[in-house]
Amino acid sequence: MTRGEPHIVRLGELFVDVQPQGKMLVLANQDRPGMIGQVGQLLGKHKINIADMRVGRRSSKGEPSW
Repeated sequence: MTRGEPHIVRLGELFVDVQPQGKMLVLANQDRPGMIGQVGQLLGKHKINIADMRVGRRSSKGEPSW
């Protein structure tokens, strides 16, 4: 990260460190196997390249699946 540049440090309850640049997609999804792959396939189908990707979770064991 570049010192002195703006950073996004929180999204709702999640703490992050992202320097906003260009076009960004921010989304929430269920924490379960295959979800990141589904997002990547959907973007690829529409010829959208993923230059950088960050993921986070609320706990080390994931989120409840209620």
